[in-house]
Amino acid sequence: MARGARVGVDVSGPSKGYVVRGTWKPREPDPGKPRDVYAWWWELIQDVQWISDREKVPADGRLLFPSIGEADAARCKSSHLSDVAIYRVHLDGREERLPSYEEALAMRPAVVLVCRDCGAEVERGQRCKAAGCVDPLAALEAAERRLLEAGGWTVAGRDVYGAERWTHPTWKGGAESLSTALTIERRRLAAKGGA
Repeated sequence: MARGARVGVDVSGPSKGYVVRGTWKPREPDPGKPRDVYAWWWELIQDVQWISDREKVPADGRLLFPSIGEADAARCKSSHLSDVAIYRVHLDGREERLPSYEEALAMRPAVVLVCRDCGAEVERGQRCKAAGCVDPLAALEAAERRLLEAGGWTVAGRDVYGAERWTHPTWKGGAESLSTALTIERRRLAAKGGA
């Protein structure tokens, strides 16, 4: 997903632009109350600055960001602030807080698919666990594992990506990936006249 994209929020309607607002909290021993601050783009130094009074933005600066991507880039430069959010400015001047990426994901309903083999409902990215349902991919993975184990291959461990590495007592090449081990075993069986 593109940086700055917001899930489940329509940002395509007419608007003046976007503002980025956060809360500045004074640190001890500095007295003062927390206050809202706004991000603004300063053309002179080509960077984002923060200001508490919206009316004091210099003439060569701009408070409104034209795209949500630019507003998100400004939001990312707010490590010293809390409660930082992007607000959409409507044509009538109203400001509507947009949810963060994490908040929008939490609002999104779970995607439910239907298993093509048995018709049971399954969440996206999950395998069907309905009784009697045969997952073709799981059956293939189990058959490949049985083929390697019958040929004397054992799991040697996992690589840096978490994939299993396989080794054979007679193989001098070290631990191999699953696909390489399957190729070696298939060729060994073919040479014997088995597969």
